[in-house]
Amino acid sequence: MSKLDIINSILNENFKDESEFLSEKDKDKHGKVFEMKRKIIGGNQLDYCVYKYDVAKDILPFFKTTGVTGLKKICDYLLFIEEGEHLFVFLIEMKKGTESAKRQLEAGQCFSEYILSTINRLNLEIEISEQNLHFRKIRISESKSKKTTLKKGIIEKENGVIEHQHPSCFYIKEYLTY
Repeated sequence: MSKLDIINSILNENFKDESEFLSEKDKDKHGKVFEMKRKIIGGNQLDYCVYKYDVAKDILPFFKTTGVTGLKKICDYLLFIEEGEHLFVFLIEMKKGTESAKRQLEAGQCFSEYILSTINRLNLEIEISEQNLHFRKIRISESKSKKTTLKKGIIEKENGVIEHQHPSCFYIKEYLTY
């Protein structure tokens, strides 16, 4: 059984996103509705699965819905990629403007680590270690950044967050070697 098969066997399929796009519909700070869309380009022989976690679906029902600000916040997407013995976890937050995605991305990493530790606790043979498990925190934005460009469309941000600005596509392979 592959790493992705094991992950898919324990995660609720209601959150699995089978579309070929990362997308976000929301309102900007002026109340205007917008939609961001990026086509996922995986390439040949690259296995991946995408989960979209939306607060409206109550992904964390064991927390109260009122009270602590940001308690149920999590990044928009978890993208799991298996390449050989390596497992990549892309934590993706889509933002229209320049606001930070740090809190949502950190929550996504905590959630991903919980998923992986649950798999280990159940003694499922996923065979992950510090050498073959890689997290990428990615903020997809339509705003322009003045940060250093690493590759076409990829801009380095502080706190380990990578900013992706390609206007129409999300190339998975570009982030595997970052």
